Amino acid sequence: MLTSTSSLPEWGAFWDATSVLTLAGWVVGIILVITILAKAWPWLRRAFRTIDALTSLADVLPALIDDVARIKHEVIPNHGGSLRDATDRTETAVADHGTQIANIEAGIQHATRQLAATKTTLARHTKQLQGLTKESE
Repeated sequence: MLTSTSSLPEWGAFWDATSVLTLAGWVVGIILVITILAKAWPWLRRAFRTIDALTSLADVLPALIDDVARIKHEVIPNHGGSLRDATDRTETAVADHGTQIANIEAGIQHATRQLAATKTTLARHTKQLQGLTKESE
């Protein structure tokens, strides 16, 4: 059983020293703090999320820097091994093939004209031969 007196004031003495105005002030203060926190909660949540994102950025940033360096290595010509160099070689080869195709098409058109001229000459000679065979009969 606890018979010793404690150093805390007794509740009766506490309530005797507290006025209704003081108690009302505390209630209004608590309500005001709750209201401010409720109104500011969305902003506070965004602020905490931003701070959290910024702190996690420190963990992610080195990996991002490495990734950007690798991508940069691939898109900047480096005399052979980059993706950009391969693209440039492909463009050059396609342009060369385009020139070759144009030359082949020109050759085909020339051959087509020669064939048409040969057919015309052959038809003319055939008519001449037919005319000679009719005369000799």
